[in-house]
Amino acid sequence: MRYYGADLHIHTALSACGANEMTPIAICERAAEMGLSLIAITDHNSCENAEAVIQAGREFGVTVMPGMEVETEEEVHVLCVFEESQKAKRLQEWVHAALPWIALDEKRLGQQIKFAPDGSQVGSIQRFLGTSCGRSISEVLPVVKEMGGVCCAAHIDRPRNSVLTQLGIVPKGLHFDCFELVHAHSVEEMQHFASLGAAGPYVLSSDAHSLDEIRPVRMAFLMEAPTIEEILMALNGVAGREVVFL
Repeated sequence: MRYYGADLHIHTALSACGANEMTPIAICERAAEMGLSLIAITDHNSCENAEAVIQAGREFGVTVMPGMEVETEEEVHVLCVFEESQKAKRLQEWVHAALPWIALDEKRLGQQIKFAPDGSQVGSIQRFLGTSCGRSISEVLPVVKEMGGVCCAAHIDRPRNSVLTQLGIVPKGLHFDCFELVHAHSVEEMQHFASLGAAGPYVLSSDAHSLDEIRPVRMAFLMEAPTIEEILMALNGVAGREVVFL
């Protein structure tokens, strides 16, 4: 087994709130510089740039997992991470079937750019992606798990769009694989989240929208290989796998 420095929450410029510098090759180069060997691309309600980043990652020795940051009907953000692009695209189709068609206001919100692996722009999306997809959180979680993905409650330590800010607690019927913290926390703070139903396991991610937000390794998975199965084993401390905060 080996340690994989990981960050499961990185945006490209496909997210309107992402900087235009967030191209596939730039992201992977920065990730490698920061010591990351495993990242997930999780744009808002879309995985259109994931395959390009996967290809760019090979040049820098960075394993890239395709995913999405789905915004549910309740305006809760859920990180959905997969091992294969095909599965992420299936989720995208399901999400987009309910996503309202709102025209993107590029002057106010920015562009939603599609890239080739080398960072060249190959198109843009005019349908605004950064809104509620119309699927409830109770619908999203079982669909993602049925497709073989990891479901993570995004940025529970931020003041908006988390399961805690939107619902107050984590209802007993919602079963996340993990809970994301964007900032490092003390044991006392983690106990506070646990009291609200977010009892872990926890992951540390950057939620990076610009290159300087991709930070040095703060979390690593000890596991045999960078696969969804191994990540789930590490999250649950199975067979010697574990999550380590650095």
